[in-house]
Formats: sequence, C-alpha cells, structure tokens
Amino acid sequence: MVRTELIKRIKKSKFMLNSIIYTISDILNKAIPFLLLPILTKYLTPNDYGIISLFGIFTSILTILIGLNLNGAISVNYFKLNDRILLSSYVGNAILILFIMTIITIFFISIGSVFFDTKILEIPFYWLVIGVVVALSQVLIMINLTLYQTEQKAKKYVIFELIQVIFNVVLSLILIVGYALSWEGRLIAISITSVFFANISFYILYKYRKMVKFDININYIRDMLKYGVPLLPHSLAGWGKTSIDRLIIISFLGTAELGIYAIAYQMASIINLVFISFNKAWIPYLFEKLKNINSTIKNDLVKFTYIYFFIIIILYIIIYYFINIVFQYFIDSSYSSAATLVPIIMVAFLFEGMYYMVGNYILYEKKTAEISKATLISTIIHVFLAYFTIKYYGLKGLAYTMICSYFINFVLVWYISNKVYPMPWFNLKIKDTNV
Repeated sequence: MVRTELIKRIKKSKFMLNSIIYTISDILNKAIPFLLLPILTKYLTPNDYGIISLFGIFTSILTILIGLNLNGAISVNYFKLNDRILLSSYVGNAILILFIMTIITIFFISIGSVFFDTKILEIPFYWLVIGVVVALSQVLIMINLTLYQTEQKAKKYVIFELIQVIFNVVLSLILIVGYALSWEGRLIAISITSVFFANISFYILYKYRKMVKFDININYIRDMLKYGVPLLPHSLAGWGKTSIDRLIIISFLGTAELGIYAIAYQMASIINLVFISFNKAWIPYLFEKLKNINSTIKNDLVKFTYIYFFIIIILYIIIYYFINIVFQYFIDSSYSSAATLVPIIMVAFLFEGMYYMVGNYILYEKKTAEISKATLISTIIHVFLAYFTIKYYGLKGLAYTMICSYFINFVLVWYISNKVYPMPWFNLKIKDTNV
C-alpha cells in the first residue's frame, strides 16, 4: 500500500478529525429523518410526499436566487482577507445583499401571482411567500455554518446542525402524527425550524462572535457579485437537474409518482451525504495547501484523489445492500417500487462525489463562470433526455438519465479544472515510500 507524505500528514492533521466529525454528523442528520421513514410513509401518502417535494423544489431555487452563493464567497475570502475586522465587514455586506434580494423576490412573486395561476404548483399562494422566508432563513444558517467550517470548528458546526435536525423532526412528528396535518404539518415544521434557527444564527454571528459589521463597502459587494453571479447558471443548472425532471414527472405521471421518486432519491442520497461531509472538511485543507503549492504537493493531492475514487466505489456496494434491507423490512409497501430506482440513482451520485474533488480547484481560482458552463451543458442534456425517458420509460428512465448527465458533468468539470489549475492527473509520479 502506497503511503505518501501528504497522506501521512492528513492522518495526523485536524483535517482527518474534522472529516470524521462531519461524516458522522451528516450520517446522524440524515439517519434521524431516515429512521422516521417507516412512520412517515404510514401517515403520508405518495401524493403528500409529492406536494412536500414541490415545496422543496420551490424553496431550493429561491435559496439560489436570494443567496447568490454568498456563503461560498465568504469561505474563499476568509483565507484571503485574513483579518477578523475586514471579514466581519464582508459578512455584514453579504447579509445586506441577502435582505435586498429577499425584498426583490417577494415583490416579483407577488406581481407574478397576479398574471399566473399558482395552482399549477398544487401549493396555495401563501406557502409561496412563506417559501421566500424559509429560503432567507436557510441562507443565514448557511453563512453561520460556513464560518464554523472555514475556521475548522467542526464540533460547533455539528452541534448546531444536529439540534436543528432533531427540532425539525420532533415538530414534524407532533404535527403529522399528533395533529394529523399530513403534508401541511411537514411544511409548517420546516418553516418554523428554518426561521427559529436563522434567528439563532444571526444572534451568534452578530452578538456572540462579533462577525457582522454593517458598513456598506462597494468593493466587497462587487467582489461577492463577481463571485456569485457567474455561479448562478451553475447553481440553477444544478437545481434544474434535480427539479425540472420532477415537474416533468408531475406532467406525465402525476404527484403520487413524484412521491415515489422523492423517496428513492432520499434513500440514494445517503451516499452523497458522505461525499458532501468529506468535502466540507477537505475544502479548507485543500485551499490552505494551494496557498503554498509545489510539484510534490500537487502529485500527492492527485494520488489522494484517486484513492478517494476507489474508496467511494467500495462504499457504494456497502450502502446498496443496507438500503435493500431497509426497503424489505421497514418501508411501507405503497413505496416498494422506489427500491428498484435507488441503486441506479446511487451510481449517478458516485460521479457527483468525484466531481466535488476536481471542481474545488476551479472554486479556489474563482473561475466560477467556467464551472457554470459545464453544469449548464450537462443540465440541458439531462432535461432533454428526461423529457423523453420519463414519457416513454417512466421513473427508471429518469434514473438512467441521471447517470448519463452526472457523468458528463464530472468529465467536463475535470477537463476545465485541469485547464484552470493544471494538476498531474495523467502523469502521476509514484514515489518510493513506505509500504
């Protein structure tokens, strides 16, 4: 077994500990609602899950439009500003942008409701307005968590996120099981949780951590927009890849089938949460290494990435067998058709996990417009294929479409990454090291 100096340092560093903490945290955060699926699938019909999924589609696009990738800009500039006072001003300007975007969004939704029938979403208009508030809240929470992440304060990150998940789940159970509010109970729980923890996040940032200073700085605003706006096509394309196909499902197959797909997607995303958790710890470590890069470190980073690719394939096999058992013994039979979709969707997430590792170099160089190009191309392909595969082959056709589009996105981003930040991906030097 080849052991490079970088891998040795990783094992001894705070990165490895944080990576383990983030992974355990995300597993717990997903495991709690996951363990509740036997209960929720008993009290919620596939149609209920379809409506909840629609609300998620709506709030996710609002989070993109309102948030403008502000948390990403904060993460990158945390290392480049290297001064707490300057950083607090930067964060303050980010929050100002966030509130301005929220006001603009509410205005356009109100105007749009006059000219368009909101019933096509099968969600009452007042839930659309609440969705804007939820999106605002989620961005505030993300800013707080991003700062914990960049400061490598993994324990505080985990405690905050875990308490939020438990609060959300308990409230959902009270409203769905105790008060029989079905899908509305779930949406009420999501909304209350988001607003409550957004207020806590703001209090922590402003009063406790002194990380918010409200002084308008045009240079900071310009920098955030320069970072975030070019990423919008990328973020919207990512949203389109996971959301437009759900609207197509409703059009051809109905809300109940959307509920089946939502369960399958939720199950399959277990593997993706491991990738996301790892990436949370990897980004600060990687960015710090890239500040003082040399050929040896480049070689070791690439070597570590290939080892990571191999490990996640093994992980796929393990999780696949685990999910089979869950469907067999714990999920209500009305959702049984979702079981055949899960392993296919998980393959797509494998390529997503690989994409994270190669895409970080583009983010470090702030070449966000480049990553948007790749995502946009793969999303156009995804939506085009999804339309026909859903129409003629149903949900399984969509699952195979995901594999195709996620693979294309990974390859394109890898190619762009090597142009933006050249790495020895294909001329790796295997040094003589301890075996």
